[in-house]
Amino acid sequence: MRSAERFPRLPAQAAYLAGIAGAGALLSGAVDRAYLAPQELIGVSYLPVYLVLAIALAAAAAYYVLRHYRSLRGFIDAYTVAVTFIAALAVCGYSYLCPSAGVALAVSAASAAGVAIGLRRASTRPASYTVAGLLVGVLLAMFIPYSWTPYVLLAFAAYDAFAVTRGPLRSIPQDMDLLMVDLGDVRVGLGDVAFYTFAASSLELFRGPAWALAGVLAIAAGAAATLLLLRRVDRPVPGLTIPLVICALLFLI
Repeated sequence: MRSAERFPRLPAQAAYLAGIAGAGALLSGAVDRAYLAPQELIGVSYLPVYLVLAIALAAAAAYYVLRHYRSLRGFIDAYTVAVTFIAALAVCGYSYLCPSAGVALAVSAASAAGVAIGLRRASTRPASYTVAGLLVGVLLAMFIPYSWTPYVLLAFAAYDAFAVTRGPLRSIPQDMDLLMVDLGDVRVGLGDVAFYTFAASSLELFRGPAWALAGVLAIAAGAAATLLLLRRVDRPVPGLTIPLVICALLFLI
C-alpha cells in the first residue's frame, strides 16, 4: 500500500477491500453450488505446481519489461485484459454454470472487453483492475488444494513484507502505478486484491459461508490495521502481510 496526499475515511477503504473479497467468496459459492469441485476430480496433483509456476513466470516477465522500458501503459493494459480473459475462461470453463466451451468463451470475452473498456478511462480504471484481481483470486481458490492454502497465504504474506521493505517493491517504476487501485489517499496493488479474494473464496469453498464471512471480517480488520500503520510511518507498507496472516490462522483453527 502507498499513501498519497489526502486522508479520507479509513473505515470506507477497509470496507471496500473486504467487500471485494466478499464478492469473490459469493462468486466461489455460486460456482460451488453448481457442483464444481476441481480438486475432487484431480486430487492433489501437480496442477497447483503448474499454476504457481505460470504465475511466477508471468510476474517475472512483467517485472522485467517494467524495469527495461519507459512507457508501458499499453503493455500493462493488454496484460490485464489477457489475465482477465484467461481467469474468466478457467472459472467458467470448469464450471457446470458454463458447460459448453462456447458459453465459457463468450463470458470470458465479455469480461475481458469490459475490463478493456474500463481501462480506457481513468475514472473506471480502478473498477477494471478490481474485476481482474477478483477473477484471479477466485481461480486460485478453485485450484489450490485446501491443505496448501494457509501455507500459500503465509508465504505471500512473508514475501510481501520483504519485497516492500527490503526487496524489489521498495522503488516501483512510475508506469507500474497503473497496476494499483486508487482509494482516495491510498494505492493498493492488484496483487493485494487477488489474494484478499483468494483467502475469502477458499474459506467459502472449503469451510462454508460462516467461515467466509469470518475471513471477510479478518481482511477488513487487517486492512484497517495496515492503513493505520501506513499513516503512522508515512511510507509504503506491505498490504498483504497482516490480512493474510489473520486469514491463515482461520484456516489453521
